[in-house]
Amino acid sequence: RAQASVPANGPAANESQLFENKKLVAIRSTQNAERHGLDANGQPKAYKGYIGGSNHCMEIWRDENGRWRGDVISTYQAYQMVRQFGEIEGLKRLMSSAFSQSGKPLVMRIINNDLVCMKLDDAAKIMRVVKIGINGSIFFAEHNEANVDARNRNKDDSFAYVSKTAGALQGANGRRVTVSEIGELRDPRFKG
Repeated sequence: RAQASVPANGPAANESQLFENKKLVAIRSTQNAERHGLDANGQPKAYKGYIGGSNHCMEIWRDENGRWRGDVISTYQAYQMVRQFGEIEGLKRLMSSAFSQSGKPLVMRIINNDLVCMKLDDAAKIMRVVKIGINGSIFFAEHNEANVDARNRNKDDSFAYVSKTAGALQGANGRRVTVSEIGELRDPRFKG
């Protein structure tokens, strides 16, 4: 099992380290500084670490020229928002249908496992969001495909994820769709 090499005193305040090629963020108690002890600088010692890498959603918004842009909201950022504003207000801000976290007009917010209809190879396809990359790429698989992670990693399998950025999704007439419990597709149609 891999372990991070943390100095005996713990990392300094707001310091982050790499752990298995991911950023390790030290978490410290701000309510009771003496609960876990103090480091050599008199700062509270870290009592746990958070390894980033998961993303809550991508917010797609329209810029002043009408082009779609995307902001990735990490799971850590989403939790911090709920922690800062409280559960009810934090969730309202995270799920606002009008504005992104940056205050820009929201086109759509995409979360893992959402369904998106887009034009691929001159046909409308229903795709499932498989992964949201921190670099702004969204990875899709057709909604009826199974075992996609293993198949995407398998070099002998012809299956591969479809990758789109917010701008490329606009060019593919992308829009979030839903499917009812009885299998009816609810498609709001593309609104450019």
